[in-house]
Amino acid sequence: RRSYPQATFVSRQKAQPMSFYQNLDCQMVSGDAMERHFLQNGCFNVPRKAFLVADAQRSVWWQREFANLKTADKPLNIGICWRSSLALGRRQQYWPAMELWKPLMALKHVNWINVQYDARPEELADLASQGLILHDYPQIDQYNDLDETAAMLGALDLVVSAPVSVPMIASAVGTPSWVFTPRSAWTLFGTNRSPMMRYTRPFTKGYRESWVQPVSRMIVALEKRIALNVRG
Repeated sequence: RRSYPQATFVSRQKAQPMSFYQNLDCQMVSGDAMERHFLQNGCFNVPRKAFLVADAQRSVWWQREFANLKTADKPLNIGICWRSSLALGRRQQYWPAMELWKPLMALKHVNWINVQYDARPEELADLASQGLILHDYPQIDQYNDLDETAAMLGALDLVVSAPVSVPMIASAVGTPSWVFTPRSAWTLFGTNRSPMMRYTRPFTKGYRESWVQPVSRMIVALEKRIALNVRG
């Protein structure tokens, strides 16, 4: 409603009377949005801007919360999400193993924010035992309260993530998102970018690569980003 005040959104249920459908102007599933844009414009060049609006009051709260973390030595607040909640079968191949995330988390000059929506206590404890401390906000239900999550992600400087909903929400509200992405991902549409999400930068795993190579590329890119922000 905040993002598209000119439209009224009605949730579709499995069983609805015919009068329900007669009063609708349009029916679409979320996956249709890109197809409709392509058919109308003949290209994937969507506007370079955020298209979802987070709650203003909650956004201000999170901006203040994260501003308190910043110091001259740690000027960046970066959210990190390392896996999906569904890690069965082939899905585990869609993102690096946890051991490969640790060199990334070990980079200095960063306040790492836990945006892994179902982080397990043993995962956080294992990281902490190796000196990898994440700022955690367990009072927020990042799995179900997506409106609060959008405000939280919108207040970060950057999000690095597995290819899950987290970077999609962050990109939608205007936060740059760096995402590990398999070359076969349909979201690339055969390109080296994510046409649907203009704030998303994919770090793509080539067909003959392991995840070591894209992780190394992200570390190099992040070191450059950090160097631009750290005060001399």
